[in-house]
Amino acid sequence: MNSKKLFIYILFFCNLGIILFFWWQGSMHAFDSNPANWLLAVGKLSGLLAVYFVLLQFVMRGRAVWIEETFGLNNLAKAHRLNGYLSLFFILLHPTLIITSYALLTNVTVIQEFLFLTHELFFLCAFIAVCLFVTVVGTSIYLVSSKLKYEWWHGIHLITYIAITLAFFHQVTSGSDLLANRIFLYYWYALYIFVFGNLLLFRFLRQGYLFMKYHFIVDRVVAEADNAFSVYITGRDLSRFSIKPGQFLIARFLDNKRWWQAHPFSLSFVPKDNCLRLTVKNVGDFTAEVSQ
Repeated sequence: MNSKKLFIYILFFCNLGIILFFWWQGSMHAFDSNPANWLLAVGKLSGLLAVYFVLLQFVMRGRAVWIEETFGLNNLAKAHRLNGYLSLFFILLHPTLIITSYALLTNVTVIQEFLFLTHELFFLCAFIAVCLFVTVVGTSIYLVSSKLKYEWWHGIHLITYIAITLAFFHQVTSGSDLLANRIFLYYWYALYIFVFGNLLLFRFLRQGYLFMKYHFIVDRVVAEADNAFSVYITGRDLSRFSIKPGQFLIARFLDNKRWWQAHPFSLSFVPKDNCLRLTVKNVGDFTAEVSQ
């Protein structure tokens, strides 16, 4: 195991340990009382872990160079899928345990407790977030199995941003573990800042920087076969563009039709004479339209 991979694993488990430590500090007394408090304590932990693993999803698919170079996009895609199921497990476990524990403590039915909680803003935020997360995972499974358009998959995943924002508001306004310990609250803020700071830096700012630095322009599109063609891209000082033949890059074509989509394409040869070439195979709606 190389040093970068070891560092990332240590970073992951250290953050997991910090969450468990602060949760135990605030909840260990619950295990000395009745089972309803046990459920409440475990429900709180499941909520913290749900958000932690969802944030991990953003890190794995946020185009962070230090992550992609260490694990590779294929391995990250597999981990992203498995972590999605793990996130969903904790997302569903959290409200189930919390509502059940409150119902036991107040001696009402689960349905009565659920209806009572719907009058609280923090609960409505959490409930909407859960519904959005379930929608994203459920529809993603359906879209992949049905081989529907990538655009649908991408658009549905944007809902995750709304869901994680609602989850953040829910936790910082009603999460007893966070509210009871200011250090833990500040740590939670820092966790969000780190994740979305990486997302902003690598998914948006870095892309803009590379575009401004090399000034990429589509020069011409040449048909290579019935279902394949090459896109020649010119630019400024492309000999310094750090990439190897056989690799692929994620390209976004800034025209009226495709500016909001980014897709991976193979690099056909090493950049030379301020030109690089992408080889595109017609395998879907997007690739079929790139040549137009």
